[in-house]
Amino acid sequence: DFQIVISQIRISLARGGSISASFNQFAEVFPPIFCALLGVADIGANLVKILRKLLEYLNNQREFMMKLKRAITYPAIVVVFAIVVMIIMLLWVIPVFQQVFKKINVELPLFTQIVINISVTMRTLTFWIIAAMLSIGFFYICKKYSATEKGKDTIDTFKLKIPFFGKIIYAATISRTVRSLSLLFSGGLPIAKSLEVARTTALNSRISNALGWVQKRIIEGAPLGASLAETKVFPSFLVEMVSVGEESGTLVEMLDRISVHFEEEFDFRINRFLTTLEPMLIIFVGGLVVFILLSIYLPVFKLWGGLTGLR
Repeated sequence: DFQIVISQIRISLARGGSISASFNQFAEVFPPIFCALLGVADIGANLVKILRKLLEYLNNQREFMMKLKRAITYPAIVVVFAIVVMIIMLLWVIPVFQQVFKKINVELPLFTQIVINISVTMRTLTFWIIAAMLSIGFFYICKKYSATEKGKDTIDTFKLKIPFFGKIIYAATISRTVRSLSLLFSGGLPIAKSLEVARTTALNSRISNALGWVQKRIIEGAPLGASLAETKVFPSFLVEMVSVGEESGTLVEMLDRISVHFEEEFDFRINRFLTTLEPMLIIFVGGLVVFILLSIYLPVFKLWGGLTGLR
């Protein structure tokens, strides 16, 4: 319970403990970036300034994650709804027409026969047992594979290559990472430590691994801009701006501008994605319904044609 955590922190502070040590007792509750900056505040005595920046950062990230979840949730709900409608039609609507076609003894087109065969198969217990076993097996394998370092890296790399959505994830990850670095740098945290903490905020393991490489190069004495370029993961715009910031001593300001740029790109791609997705989802749902309806009405049209010919 969060109230208990706050109570324990208050007791620790009342006993004379430092604010960073008090919060670090509950490192699993608070994000690493929070604990790292509080450690800096203990040394620099700029707690109020850092807390204000943290509040701004957390509000920004909350809005950011809400936009990302909206982009994922909307199409997922529509697709699930379409699949549920199709299953209902196959399980309850098609059997009714199947009995009708059987009674009037009409020859069924191949298209209709295929749909009826699917409906018959889905109405068996064996189908649902096999489907359940395959689904459980698939999710179990995916969960185990994604828990490994290689699996997570493969999946995250694949996410960045998904048409439309991959660029949204990339812009989101870069924006979040750069915003974290800007906050950590402005708080007075060393570059190597800032990179280590920023890795925990990355939404993608490929970006996180690249930051690990940059951290290693920084410890070896390499400049930040050149280290970012070596990874071939970060965009050239970011690398150039960071290099300029290093040379001019305005790195924090440059990182702020970069994060704003990618936040705007993220918003643009989210809006374009949702605008493009709406008609595509309508076509998808409509296509499923038309698919089922055609299978039902083709025999009716054929029968009507035969009756018209007899006249």
